[in-house]
Amino acid sequence: MKEGPGSDLFVDDEPDSDPDDADSDSEDADTRASATTDSDTSTSSTTTGIPYTVRRQTVKEDRTHELAIFARDEFQELEDEVRRAVADELGMSPGNVPVTDIREAYIEVARRNPEDMAAVLDEWGYEHLR
Repeated sequence: MKEGPGSDLFVDDEPDSDPDDADSDSEDADTRASATTDSDTSTSSTTTGIPYTVRRQTVKEDRTHELAIFARDEFQELEDEVRRAVADELGMSPGNVPVTDIREAYIEVARRNPEDMAAVLDEWGYEHLR
């Protein structure tokens, strides 16, 4: 099990740990302890300059909110296409670009470009709701 902010760093929760790794365990514990301290003092997208996608242990780390997305079939297909296209831009396999990251990136892109978001909504009929 991965250690988190409230975890006891000196308790071994992994029953299949390799005894040959004992020397590196204390170094890892020191590294995790300092990383925990850093993450407690900063809620920014990076900790000590390390981007979230690199420093996280799991895709769900630091993601405490679950958003239910109800979408039409065409948008499920579009999301798959977007994921493949973004992975291609990154030079990665689509399987290595989590859909959770893609969905958060949608929100960030919309935040940076609200006029584009508004234009799409107008195309969908929002201009008739004013």
